[in-house]
Amino acid sequence: MSAAHHPYSRRSAGWPLVAAVCLLVTPGVRATGVLRNFAGGEAAALGGAMVAGADSPLAAMWANPAVLATIDAPAFEAGYFGAYGDATFANSVNGEVGLRRHAGHGGEFALVCPLGGGRGTAALAVIPEATLLGDWRYRDAPGGTDGSVTYGLQRHRSRFLAIRTAMGIGWNISDDLAVGASVGLVYDRIDLQVPYIFQTAPGLEDFKTLLDLETDGWSWNGELGVRLRLRDDLHLGLRYRTSTSLHSDGRAAGDASAQLAALGSPPPRTDFHYGADVSLSLPDIVSAGLAWQATGSLTVLGQVDWIPWGDHFDAMRVALGDGDNPDLPSSIVDSVPLGWEDRFTIRAGLQCDLNPRWTWRCGYIHSASPIPARHVTPLNAAIAEHSLTTGVGLRLDDWTLDAGYQLDLRHRESVGTSAYRAGEYSRSEVSYLAHWWGVSATRRF
Repeated sequence: MSAAHHPYSRRSAGWPLVAAVCLLVTPGVRATGVLRNFAGGEAAALGGAMVAGADSPLAAMWANPAVLATIDAPAFEAGYFGAYGDATFANSVNGEVGLRRHAGHGGEFALVCPLGGGRGTAALAVIPEATLLGDWRYRDAPGGTDGSVTYGLQRHRSRFLAIRTAMGIGWNISDDLAVGASVGLVYDRIDLQVPYIFQTAPGLEDFKTLLDLETDGWSWNGELGVRLRLRDDLHLGLRYRTSTSLHSDGRAAGDASAQLAALGSPPPRTDFHYGADVSLSLPDIVSAGLAWQATGSLTVLGQVDWIPWGDHFDAMRVALGDGDNPDLPSSIVDSVPLGWEDRFTIRAGLQCDLNPRWTWRCGYIHSASPIPARHVTPLNAAIAEHSLTTGVGLRLDDWTLDAGYQLDLRHRESVGTSAYRAGEYSRSEVSYLAHWWGVSATRRF
């Protein structure tokens, strides 16, 4: 695949800045699509059931900004997380193959400061909120315009990430009611390195080419939250996150030699370079949860998230322009079907204070995969449907240390007839299992 320097290749202006705060190359296994299940060690251990009960800066900025109002002292929290994915793929021309890259890691932080009068708290946070990486090497199945085009053994890689830099505020309306809001600037990056078949581009349906695409961009979203004390031992949390319209631009390069040869005498040049623009949308999220102080040392948490994937992850638009190969179209617009479906995510957590210093936590997450089997490929990843979590917290004077572990139980998806053109992913199977960990340290001043 050609990826040499060309007039349209560019180094992202945004990426080096964000990478200085958060390095992220995470295997793509989720119980909630591409969205992460936690931020900080506390949320990692409790299955992300934090909308009513978060008490750390990272968890509050990730789950419900209204909870910021309960933090009554300046504090800084830094977190670090990682994952190890075990995945396999098999289809009509490949035996069982595994991921090229199994492990990934990243960082995040949040800073909170109470406002004058003690009724509110402001916060700043940088949190990676959506990640997906599929990195494979396997033999390209025959396809293309006549069903026989193949580029042989190739790397198949996709990466998507969204990192949110947000400012938030939580405010105590009364002793029983707190409200909160945050606004976030979202950096996104989309990379694709695959034998690519055009799906809807007029005149190019089924055309197969090697493609190396890199784009990034900036967008924004907002969040509103409420935390209500129903009685002394029971709190209700509500959260609404707006959708995020992602528009990223960059470059695309590749080579269509095998496809052009199958169509007849290939032109002198089979490589190409384009400017690229990709449009995608992350869904809005509605969450509701309860935090019950069952005893002096035991807290039970429950939460339900509604994620309307169907309104947002229905298709990904890819526009290529300013092509440099005169024998190929100068501009192309294609739409890649995704077909994700709306889903509920159920979360539960249990927290037990063992003594004044040590806390033990555990949790559970369930969500049916939003990806219909006909749209499953190794690049968009099978989604874990059941996850188990556990972890501990340690209080040391002005410091709190939290650690959590999440096991995404193995999930398999079998594809009968694929919805993608040329049937290359028909009669295939993808299997995933993942281990996640998150640690964070909070310093209160």
